[in-house]
Amino acid sequence: MTVEPRVPAPPPARPLGGDECDARFAALLDYRALVIAVSGGPDSLALMHLIAQWRKRHESDAPGVLVATVDHGLRAESRAEAEAVAFAAAQLGLPHTILTWQGEKPTTGIQDAARSARYRLLIERAAAMNAIPAAIVTAHTEDDQAETVLMRLARGSGVEGLAAMRPRRVLARDIVLERPLLDISKARLAATCHALRLNAVDDPSNSDPRFERVRWRAAMPGLDALGLNARSLALSAQRLARANEALDQATSDATAAIVECNGGAYARLEGKSFAALPHEIRVRLLGRLLTAYGGMAAPAELSQIEGLALRLSSVRQTKETLGGTLIRACEKQIRVFREAGRGLSQVLEIRAGDNVIWDRRFRIEAGAIEQPLIVRGLGATPYAALRHRLAKGHVVPARAAAMLPSFWSGSELVAVPGLSLVGPPPDGLSAQFLYDRSLKVPGNPG
Repeated sequence: MTVEPRVPAPPPARPLGGDECDARFAALLDYRALVIAVSGGPDSLALMHLIAQWRKRHESDAPGVLVATVDHGLRAESRAEAEAVAFAAAQLGLPHTILTWQGEKPTTGIQDAARSARYRLLIERAAAMNAIPAAIVTAHTEDDQAETVLMRLARGSGVEGLAAMRPRRVLARDIVLERPLLDISKARLAATCHALRLNAVDDPSNSDPRFERVRWRAAMPGLDALGLNARSLALSAQRLARANEALDQATSDATAAIVECNGGAYARLEGKSFAALPHEIRVRLLGRLLTAYGGMAAPAELSQIEGLALRLSSVRQTKETLGGTLIRACEKQIRVFREAGRGLSQVLEIRAGDNVIWDRRFRIEAGAIEQPLIVRGLGATPYAALRHRLAKGHVVPARAAAMLPSFWSGSELVAVPGLSLVGPPPDGLSAQFLYDRSLKVPGNPG
């Protein structure tokens, strides 16, 4: 008779203790305000209680807190669940707000759309607090990280994608996403809920097999039996994140060395220098160029950027569009422009004191202007009429100048800050390219 060896049961998960939380939440002391995203599930409910306890231990220097629940309006019970979180927050002495996703909901890609809406609402609420810097704090766990890695593996993601979720990510100016529990298992947060006697909500969408993440979650026990568990997947993501940082720095160095940004009008780089770079750095550099000069256009897919990188390093001459840009290349140089007509579609009215982003390329500051102005792309015809006034050596390619932001009062051109041909702009009126020499937004690692 063969007796099967008995596999010992794993030890019960431990609740999170105060010392662990002090170490994990230490970075939160850098902010003036925290917006804690709480759905009412066990992970976020535990996070809310742990932060409440942490604030009591650090009462003198803890930041202000707002608990926020997003009501996506996708289930009849969602409002009551949000109100239950409001009651639980009040018991802890924490202010709470319900953010509602208004408007029609898509019939496909609902989870991605809900995620985008959720972050938009949270960012808007954090900005409205007028306490910067601010952090949006979420309860993403090690299990969430493992599922994200598997989903991205299935899509053939590169190093950057497989690095998965970062513990910290800049979302907007002075607003950062913090994930302090990213290496903590869901089991430990469930144990924390049990120890605190919390009644968590069970969202049925978390077990709905229509959603990709749920299918991967269901597959995890089988993978675990083969040795591929949440801990090992999250560890791989952590190590890939280190590799990604090194590649990111190498890309920054290469970009700063070989790319001329020309104030955001267009980019120019020497063809041989670009071809000499390792393929991965070429792909990443091109990705930055498309992001910086492509404006509000939909981003290009990684496979498209990879193909472009190969063509630019092997063909003598090409002209093509991708990701809202026009790329013109010959043997000696590569130039990247905002694709004609795209940036002209965004028209903004600005007033004194406004600080806005135009075409995701320029920060517009209105200063003390006397009357509202319209910001729009300059256009080819107005530039042609003004080009003769440019100083020698300061001529900008027409297709680049046409896509620069210009300021108008009715039909009168007031200023083009990217050109020196219309005279100095009114006091405080400026259009600043968002990106630095490495083609990254200063202060934003993402």
